[in-house]
Amino acid sequence: MKSHSVGIQLSGILGIIGLFVIGTKTWVGISLILAAAVIVALSIWAPKVQGTKVQRRSPQRSTRRTTRTSERAEGVNPKSLSLLKRTLYQANLDPRAVLTHNDKTMLTVQDVLVRLIQVSGAQGISVSDLAKDITDIYGGIFDNTEQGVRQYPEDTDRLASWLANRALKDVRKELETNTTA
Repeated sequence: MKSHSVGIQLSGILGIIGLFVIGTKTWVGISLILAAAVIVALSIWAPKVQGTKVQRRSPQRSTRRTTRTSERAEGVNPKSLSLLKRTLYQANLDPRAVLTHNDKTMLTVQDVLVRLIQVSGAQGISVSDLAKDITDIYGGIFDNTEQGVRQYPEDTDRLASWLANRALKDVRKELETNTTA
């Protein structure tokens, strides 16, 4: 698109110069006007080259793993994920926090949140009920990370599922203990 507008601007300048010159040197003015017309024709009918966009990332963003879009597409409503993330932000907790083991990035909390929505849906727990307990679940995710990494040292998908199940189980057990006491 930029080459098109540059061609039009260049031909406009040549055309105006040609109009001024045509009064004194007719053939030079006509040739400038014709050159302008050729440039316009070439810029309009030239094949458009699709440029590739280069996205620049800050060093901080490139070191962090984000949730893959394929994980979100597995039945997770983006509004549900947004509700949980917003609830965590309001509690001053970071859903983009990184879960590491031996200085190796394993997952982000958001990866576990995606699995948590899937697990809670399978167990019949609504996302609004999940949002009420998400601050307690958040702590359980970090508490259980080391144990989960021992069980699934290389499989991050199974680790995320295990952490989601475990954190949900711990919070539900705690809630049942508090209601019966």
